[in-house]
Amino acid sequence: MTARTLFVVLALALVSVGALAQQPVEKSHAPGVADPVATVNGKPITQEQYRNTLIDWFGREVFEEMIQTETITQAAERAKVVVTDEQVDKRLALMQSDIEEKAATGQGPTFAQWMASRRVTLANLRARLRSELQLEGLVSDEVKVTSSEAQDFYDKNQKAFAEPERVKISVITVKTEDEANKVRTLINSKQKNWGDAAREFNINPYTAKTGGDLGYCIDDGSPIAKAAFGLKADLEISAPVSFQSAFHIVRREDRQKARIAPFDEVKQSIVSMLLEQRLFETKMKKRTELRNQAVIQRLVEFPEAVATP
Repeated sequence: MTARTLFVVLALALVSVGALAQQPVEKSHAPGVADPVATVNGKPITQEQYRNTLIDWFGREVFEEMIQTETITQAAERAKVVVTDEQVDKRLALMQSDIEEKAATGQGPTFAQWMASRRVTLANLRARLRSELQLEGLVSDEVKVTSSEAQDFYDKNQKAFAEPERVKISVITVKTEDEANKVRTLINSKQKNWGDAAREFNINPYTAKTGGDLGYCIDDGSPIAKAAFGLKADLEISAPVSFQSAFHIVRREDRQKARIAPFDEVKQSIVSMLLEQRLFETKMKKRTELRNQAVIQRLVEFPEAVATP
């Protein structure tokens, strides 16, 4: 898990039903005090019924979240922590981008679906993110990771940095086996160099742009990976490989043995990950501290929840 993904997971975990309390929902008509909120077959649902049901279902959670948010807001004001609209926009864009990236690969809902499933508006979400940014401003000076701490984490978790043997490959994809053999012959006879052939004949738009480059792959059992790992030397080209209704010729560019990634290569990612973890833990601690230090008078009572048998 990357530090960016960890941050977003932690941020999503903090957006709760309490966000409903942050901003009023816009409405096209504000009923008078005596007006019903709806009628069913002519029978009114009164504002009191509506309000009492909301309080019964969500009141306690929203109430406590409002109190928590106010403790953060007041502490930020005392500490002169200012959160700008631009900072909120940036955090919102990061969250939306991560959700949409997962949705594009079938790993989750779209951002609109995510919002709808949580019954939260953009105004609600922006208010919640503003509070989180205020909290981060309050604890930022407390969150540090030293090089020795990163080294200690690396030493204790080296298995997490194990990399299997991998091969760097380039691939040219065409429609038929005959075409694949013709392209392979042109390259082997030096009538075409690999990069030119990849751009000219490739039907895969991505590898056409990259000169065939597909980066490193591991032996995952796929036909292309099997062909790549079967090549004996760099720049050797495979026979045509049938895969996903096309034919591919594979060139080996480099081969790396299985290894433990050295500390210098992964140091920054370790530091980033530890910083995000520490920030999350410190924010949770600060929330509790602010609530415990505040003088809070709860002037409403809520019905006790009925335990599920």
